[in-house]
Amino acid sequence: MQNDMEHTRFRRRPRAVGLAIGVLAISGCAINPAPAPVSPSEIPALEARLSANPGDVQTRVRYAAALFAAGDCDRAQPSAEAALKTRPQSGVATLIVGECLEREGRFDEALARYRNFREAYPDARGVEAVRARETLATRARARALVREALAREGELGSRTDEDALGVLPFAVTGDEKLRPLSLGLAYIIGTDLSLIQRFPLVERARLDAVLEELHLAQSGRVDPATAARIGRLVRAGRLVQGSLVEGAGGSVELSAAVALDTGAIVEPSGQRGDLHQLLRLEKRLVLEIAGDLGYELTEAERQRVLENGTQNLAAFLAFSQGLEAEERGDFTDAVRYYGQAADADPSFGEAREKRRSTAAVDVVASSKPGDITTVGEETASSTGSQADVSASVSPVGSALTSSVADVAATQAERTTGSSGQQSINEVNRDSSTPIQLITVIRVVVTIPPGGGLP
Repeated sequence: MQNDMEHTRFRRRPRAVGLAIGVLAISGCAINPAPAPVSPSEIPALEARLSANPGDVQTRVRYAAALFAAGDCDRAQPSAEAALKTRPQSGVATLIVGECLEREGRFDEALARYRNFREAYPDARGVEAVRARETLATRARARALVREALAREGELGSRTDEDALGVLPFAVTGDEKLRPLSLGLAYIIGTDLSLIQRFPLVERARLDAVLEELHLAQSGRVDPATAARIGRLVRAGRLVQGSLVEGAGGSVELSAAVALDTGAIVEPSGQRGDLHQLLRLEKRLVLEIAGDLGYELTEAERQRVLENGTQNLAAFLAFSQGLEAEERGDFTDAVRYYGQAADADPSFGEAREKRRSTAAVDVVASSKPGDITTVGEETASSTGSQADVSASVSPVGSALTSSVADVAATQAERTTGSSGQQSINEVNRDSSTPIQLITVIRVVVTIPPGGGLP
């Protein structure tokens, strides 16, 4: 049973939260009082209030939250369920029910709760926190499933979904600065193949969990027998394995092959060119892979693939660094890198979305049980109006307001250090050498103890 809750695995990171609050103050947004964190010490008083007024839904939600903070899911979950019957749009109650289900290892039920809430109430308070919790639960579920599969590996046999396809991290040989492309190439090739809508893809969390358990996450090198084993563990009939090799004079070779669950390898495909052409080479490789799998793309599918993602190499490298940080659970760094990617290429929609969603995950992952009343009451603003930004915020919940997180990230990205190095946009414009193209400058913004921007 998977009991190690994600939010206990990561340290608290007040810097990012303080930055969001500082941006709020500078922008002149009003900060209204927000629900305070809940404490188990409130339980007796809340019970007395409920005894006097059993229909007080607000008190019932806070009572459930206090029980949750005390670690008493046996009483917290029924109380939250009762509140949801009257107030189904309660983000706090939904989080309590979902996290209690997670603690029991009932991840599918928890994920269904989170998904149903965000689909039914996309503008409700707490929807960003629920979406973030869904991401964390997906990771926890993947680890639990992989550990169960490994424990029962001898009973699994060779049965897989022959149509299911997974994309493994690429083996990268060359300058150390290229290393993050291992995950970036796997990610973009997977999203490109998903646009063809012919290949059901194995979720990235499952593959990450398998590679972590088999201690293969960093190598990117998998032999055919191991690839077949991974395929059986994730029930995928085909796995894409690839490599990026940097040659002399800034040349690169990008290649990939499809490993079948039988251990056989489909004839590899490859593309050669200069490093600055890497993302165009990736598109050609995807089209080759689709052909190797026996699928002829329509012109509409072809255009979707060619237009997906970015053609800005600096942006793609920063995005790849974000994926690396996210994989190791460092969501704060991931937000920063995704912000750098979005800044280098403002049209890179995936980078903007990852920055927004990962900022919420960062806060939820590092929150304490008693913070559930603050993160769960944050106003949704991913599709909302400017009024959402000035709605109730708290030291924890404020970072969940996506528009504030976006402003904060932009402020961080545009802050220059004292080193005199080029900004990421300057690096991208300078195409004199391939290595300069992919240099990303790390920027650290220090927030003083009182909060606000320096």
